[in-house]
Amino acid sequence: VNILYYMKQFLATAILLISAFFVRAQSGPQFPELVAKEDYAKAEPMFLQAVEWLNETDLDQQLELRQRTNAFVFSWLNGSPTVKMVIGEGIMKLVKDNPSLAFIYFGNYCKFCINNPENKYAWDAASAGLRAVAKVYKKGVGVKKTKMLTKLAEAVDSGKLEEWMEENLKKDSLR
Repeated sequence: VNILYYMKQFLATAILLISAFFVRAQSGPQFPELVAKEDYAKAEPMFLQAVEWLNETDLDQQLELRQRTNAFVFSWLNGSPTVKMVIGEGIMKLVKDNPSLAFIYFGNYCKFCINNPENKYAWDAASAGLRAVAKVYKKGVGVKKTKMLTKLAEAVDSGKLEEWMEENLKKDSLR
């Protein structure tokens, strides 16, 4: 499995989503412009609301708003001076058939970091992101079923997320 392939695929999707962010004739919230370091701290409440909206709104609903929200989440995490994310091969493989789930992971990873600033362990933030992915996946709406996502959901349900992470994310430098 080539991580470069997954990264290129993800970046192409991200660029498409970010371009949707700049379209001005939109309905829904106006996301703040993120330029200066201070913009990210000011935008945290909206970022957290956006993540919650992504978690709760079915993946096949309000697609234009979802694209803009995904773009805002990606833009925030990409420039945040306080949150640094590890995106490894295991995560890319997990969401490759369901790119919308990548934003669920990214958002909840960052949400954990915002809500737990003293915790500097990428493993814990990744765990929060994966729990959210499993929850959205288990709804079964707007997702392509995959063996890896099904096993993740089963691991979360059975209290074995830690073991699943050890097995599937060992190369992702989360520890």
